[in-house]
Amino acid sequence: MLRQRIDRVPGDIVISARFQQTVMWGVFIVILVLGLVESLHAQPTSTGKTQAGVFFAVFIALCALLWLRSNRRRPHLQVTGQEIRYWDRGGNLSFMLTWSEPGVAGPPTACLLPPRRGGGYFTGRRLTIPGSGEYLNVHPFRARQVRLACESRGWRFNDDPALIAHEADRLAEVLRQARQQSRRLPR
Repeated sequence: MLRQRIDRVPGDIVISARFQQTVMWGVFIVILVLGLVESLHAQPTSTGKTQAGVFFAVFIALCALLWLRSNRRRPHLQVTGQEIRYWDRGGNLSFMLTWSEPGVAGPPTACLLPPRRGGGYFTGRRLTIPGSGEYLNVHPFRARQVRLACESRGWRFNDDPALIAHEADRLAEVLRQARQQSRRLPR
């Protein structure tokens, strides 16, 4: 992992990841609110209603705080004219796609690979520079937003189905080899 802090250079586009686990925490809060309403109607005394209100309020507040904590530091994607940088939850640079082909003129080219399911594993949408062998997971981000940000900084997208299929097969092979290596490691 590269230990740096995000530099907000004028002209660079920084995208924040989507909020995570919102539906799950929202469902918990709705269930707790329904429990609160039901318990308020079931309690005959004001003391019982107060105790029920405090009990459920504590858990509702706890759910809201846990959601806030999990979304306070979201990953970021920084798009420049020559690089796409992934900043993790701690604000550290953890991955970089760099356009650096000597002798090739023109804007950098990228491919957005579709999500894959296979062998019991799910790989989210990946961004790659064709032929580089590097794949950036853009699953936490909205794919349309990533594409628009890259295009606005001069990146071109190659949507050729044959190229996308070739890159997706290369990614599947890399992931398969990584799984085999992890199975061979002593525990």
